[in-house]
Amino acid sequence: SPTICNGQSATLTANGGTTYSWNTGSTTNPLSVSPVTTTSYTVTGTSLGCTSTAVSTVTIISSPVVNVNSVTICAGDSASLFASGATTYLWSTGSTSNPLLVNPVSTTSYTVTGTTSGCTGSSVGTVTVDPIPATPTISVSGLVLTSSSATGNQWYLNGVIIPGATGSTYTVTVNGNYTVVVTTAGCSS
Repeated sequence: SPTICNGQSATLTANGGTTYSWNTGSTTNPLSVSPVTTTSYTVTGTSLGCTSTAVSTVTIISSPVVNVNSVTICAGDSASLFASGATTYLWSTGSTSNPLLVNPVSTTSYTVTGTTSGCTGSSVGTVTVDPIPATPTISVSGLVLTSSSATGNQWYLNGVIIPGATGSTYTVTVNGNYTVVVTTAGCSS
């Protein structure tokens, strides 16, 4: 009476008789079965005209449902992928750590296989890598500062954000050190 993982097959071997007949209609011995739920199989063995029966129960253990997150990062950043739903994990990178810390240079998918009680399940997490925008430059014309980027600007005065100053130009009203940060798809330069 074997215990198998969902989706696997089991081999049932009868002995003690000369010929065998299973409740599935098969007369093959051993018998290969692939039940989807826990199932009992009855075999009748015959020898010299006498018969006897035995029952084998194939117990199914559900495969773990493995989940893993997907994340979006900026180029040069690291990402943590967290797997859940199983006892142990093996990543396509060969790592058995959970979470898995990665630093891809381009969008990359990672497969994780989780194991519980000898049964496995897998899932795929994707790390999307967004590019960092080009480093902006500032040109000065009188009191007007102009960013080299047409969009995504935020101006700062002495390291403090200037509320509402998000255009490609900014007109200076006080002396100080002005900075512009350009942000595209959540990545800044």
